[in-house]
Amino acid sequence: MKTNYFLTLLSLVSLTAMGQNVNIADINLKNKLLFTQCAQLNNPTWLTDVDVNNDGEIQITEAANVLKLDISTNEFNVTGNINNLSGLEFFPNLTELNCKGNSIANLNANVFPNLTKLDCSYNQLTAIDVSGLTNLIDLRCSKNQLSQLNISGLQNLKLVYCIYNDLTQIDLSGLSMLENFQADANQLNAVVLANNTALKFLYVQGNSLTHLDIQSAPNIESLSLYANNLSSMNYSGLNHLRSVDVSSNFFTEIDLSQAPLLNYLFCGNNPNLTSINVRNNYLSWGDGDLLDFPFRFEDLPNLSNICMDDGEQNNLINTNYNLSGNVHVFGGENCDIPLQISTAATANFNFDGAIDLYPNPADDTINLSTQSNVIVQSVNIFNMLGQSVKSDMLGNLSKTSTIDISNLKTGTYFIEIFTDSGKATRKFIKL
Repeated sequence: MKTNYFLTLLSLVSLTAMGQNVNIADINLKNKLLFTQCAQLNNPTWLTDVDVNNDGEIQITEAANVLKLDISTNEFNVTGNINNLSGLEFFPNLTELNCKGNSIANLNANVFPNLTKLDCSYNQLTAIDVSGLTNLIDLRCSKNQLSQLNISGLQNLKLVYCIYNDLTQIDLSGLSMLENFQADANQLNAVVLANNTALKFLYVQGNSLTHLDIQSAPNIESLSLYANNLSSMNYSGLNHLRSVDVSSNFFTEIDLSQAPLLNYLFCGNNPNLTSINVRNNYLSWGDGDLLDFPFRFEDLPNLSNICMDDGEQNNLINTNYNLSGNVHVFGGENCDIPLQISTAATANFNFDGAIDLYPNPADDTINLSTQSNVIVQSVNIFNMLGQSVKSDMLGNLSKTSTIDISNLKTGTYFIEIFTDSGKATRKFIKL
């Protein structure tokens, strides 16, 4: 009799637990969970809503079945109206969470111990807690208001995008699986690297760095330090380095002769730069028709000498390298053999001061402003792969025009500007 009573009581407790509802405080979040195909469950594997039994509530058992949850809003349309994720702590088996494009201010992601992918970009986050998420591989938190980001101990992290925040420091030490880190348009004055042996892509454009030690990232392939306050850099031991952008800094010399695979160097707008050495016994190449230039040497008023591999010098006609008129180009083991450069015109790229592109980085629009003696007729925008992503006919612009870039993905682009005197190319960052 006692045994039957105990079994009955246990059954009642189990039924009560199964029927217990999750309290979702934010009505917009609740509606998203109830009425949109936002979840991937243990069974079935296709997208569905969370309310499997269609009773207008979410039971704890239903929440526990959710593996992947997408409650995002397209950031190019309107800002999402979800601002509170309270109740999602009852989704303990989440492996992926996408809450991009909402109005969330704080996120305690550590309640999801199985999380491998988190995208909380385009919110209003001032704080995010990802501590203890040792399974996390992919973290995207760009365009928020984060002043701190602690990712130490997250040994499986491979990708981190935290572009356009308020970060002043970031510690990447010990993240030996990290392959791609992008933190453009922050306020970084320190990036700490140590044992980052898997790191291939490091993009920290538009910050306040005065120093960066990259010797702990020996396998890095692409390095973008555009628009910082750097004056020197040690590239020794970086045997996989292919692309470097140190434009808009304060370097006095750039020596990449010890980077055996280097193909691209962009170093324009370094007012103190006097010497460039890219002689590494690797013949750099590009495709001008696709705006794929190996060298961009522009706005370098104090440049006096360039050393490069014989055969590379004609790439210089695609850039206004000789702004001062006194630049000498050499090759040879000791950089003492003068190289002859084609006399092809460089006027297509000599528009310094005549065309202004702003703001840069940009959010939804960029502005083109020209002097009265230059008339802009059209523009083409290309991504870093050389693919055209937008074209505009501007109809003989002679002053200022605004170009809509809201539909472009976050990243770096080139804009090819066609004028009545030739064409110019500018680089910009889409936030």
